[in-house]
Amino acid sequence: MHENPLISICIPTYNGEEYIFECINSAIKQSYDNIEIIISDDKSSDNTIAIIKDQLNKSTIPHKIILNDCSNSTAENWNNSIQNSNGEYIKMLFQDDYLYSNCIKEMVAIAIKNEDLGLIFSLRDPIY
Repeated sequence: MHENPLISICIPTYNGEEYIFECINSAIKQSYDNIEIIISDDKSSDNTIAIIKDQLNKSTIPHKIILNDCSNSTAENWNNSIQNSNGEYIKMLFQDDYLYSNCIKEMVAIAIKNEDLGLIFSLRDPIY
C-alpha cells in the first residue's frame, strides 16, 4: 500500500437534486487530498447533473460523470461507478448522504496501519 493512495469516491445518482449539492460539497471538502469523484447517473430527469457539473467544474478534483443510456438497477449503477474508478480504495457515497471532512483521511490511516483489513466502514449520524 502507498502512503497516499488514490481514493475513488463513487456516487451513484438518480433524480437526487434535493440532496446532491451537500453530498458533492462534502466530497470536495475532504481533508485528504488524493481523491477522485466518480458519478454514475441513471438517466436523471431533474437537475441532478447540472448541480454536480456546476460544483465539480469549480474544483480541481479529478472527476468523471458517466451518463447511462438507460435506467439500470441500483446495483448496476453502483457497479458502473466502481468500474470507472482508478483508486486503490473505493468509498461509496450515496446521493442523499454526506461525509465529515476528515472521513477519508481517517479511513486511509486505518487502512495503512492494518493492511490485512478488506473493508472499512463507519457509523452514520441520521439527519432528518
